[in-house]
Amino acid sequence: MTTKINNGIIADLHTHCSDSYGLNWNLPGLKRRSYSKTKIPEELVLQCAYVTMGEEADGTLVGLINFDDHRGQGILEGIKRLEGGIVPEGGRLEVTDDLKYALRVRLRSGFYPEKNLAYIIGQEVPTNKGHILVVGAEGDIQSRELSNTLKEARDLGGLVFVDHFGAKLGLFARAVYSAFGGNPRISLSEGDIYLNTQDGKGDLIHGVEVWNGNYGLELFEAALKTAKQHGLLELFVSDAHRVGDVLKSYVRFRELDFTSLANLRKSILAGLGEKRAGTSVISAMKNGIFEGKRHGIATCLGLALVRVGFVKEKEIMTK
Repeated sequence: MTTKINNGIIADLHTHCSDSYGLNWNLPGLKRRSYSKTKIPEELVLQCAYVTMGEEADGTLVGLINFDDHRGQGILEGIKRLEGGIVPEGGRLEVTDDLKYALRVRLRSGFYPEKNLAYIIGQEVPTNKGHILVVGAEGDIQSRELSNTLKEARDLGGLVFVDHFGAKLGLFARAVYSAFGGNPRISLSEGDIYLNTQDGKGDLIHGVEVWNGNYGLELFEAALKTAKQHGLLELFVSDAHRVGDVLKSYVRFRELDFTSLANLRKSILAGLGEKRAGTSVISAMKNGIFEGKRHGIATCLGLALVRVGFVKEKEIMTK
């Protein structure tokens, strides 16, 4: 059914809820367990419920973004396990729409009004030209060559956004990436965007992250200018690697359609179109002062441990 909400649905379409390579849960012999069995699903449901109260919204939509793993599927599985049980604050969870790559639940509690909390799986793809964000694709993106990645995302129905446009790794991170075979390019260039939005390629890239909570104003003006120059939609996201940062930045949607995954994607694009027309509301908050640096260090450590074989590639593909 189509959900029309008076106070809107606040959507943060780029969250990870944990650091890259999943070292929180995948250190051999220590915390080897799937995301579905961690505290993340329950903490995320409560975070979404609390934010809806503080922002006077009636629902949320959170993008659960995979990176070399299937954490999104694992977190959804963990949320489903909460159904029918009592979660903290006396709430009761009920699954209302299960679209395989998206999930909507209803949270009832005597402490706050009934809330519709929704989640959609996505993937941050580190291509040879930089990272792109794909939301709602019906399958994993396998290619890492930009032009093929974009075509694959289109064929799988995904919504494609330029990820943290203008971001560059620092000297330390570049050195680590070079030493361990990682690609230090984490953002597409202006030229990459131009080449993939011209000459009939308008369906390959839908928008640009103009606000990323890990970078804040550092990237905002250039990203906003680029989005407007190429006629692309503007996305505000937290890029949260901790549950507590989820929904710090968002776009407020007037309505979303959960009758199918395809209709949900269309309603997301329509809602972002309203944002561009100035009829929607956004929130732009920076994550913790040192959060970007903390995550960068964690990512470098994770890459090094994977490359030297301490953490196996197959182990980080867990749900």
